[in-house]
Amino acid sequence: MTDSRLKAQVLRIATARINHKAASDERVLDITRKSANEEAGRLMAPEWRMVLDFKEDRIDWPTYTRQYQDLLRKRYARYAQVFHDLIRDAIDEDKRLVLTCYCNTGSDSRECHRFLMADILGKIARQRGYEASREGDLSRHMVPETSPQLALGI
Repeated sequence: MTDSRLKAQVLRIATARINHKAASDERVLDITRKSANEEAGRLMAPEWRMVLDFKEDRIDWPTYTRQYQDLLRKRYARYAQVFHDLIRDAIDEDKRLVLTCYCNTGSDSRECHRFLMADILGKIARQRGYEASREGDLSRHMVPETSPQLALGI
């Protein structure tokens, strides 16, 4: 018999497209401006201006990354407890935290805020004394951007 107090305190983080269906050992969090319905998800969503500027090539990826990280620093400074609770709950419930959004990134691209947010949450977890494990992107298939599923937000 193992002592539960000796169990590693590990935040397991993965990413996926918005249509990812949660497994029993997962806590799925929508982090989009469009449809996030939880406070933590809304805090992790980029501003519309940033999304549109990037999609319409008014800013490049390094600029988007810098803007998103600056936004998250401000939100974390004000709402740190929301981030801490999300991490603690995922660890306590032994659930993999899966961050989802609509980005249709291929395997060769990591230009999506869900990847940035996964890295940020891992850093916060480590600063709080936990381990963090990135478990990749769970998107099973990429949905063409013109698909009815994307238009419906599923």
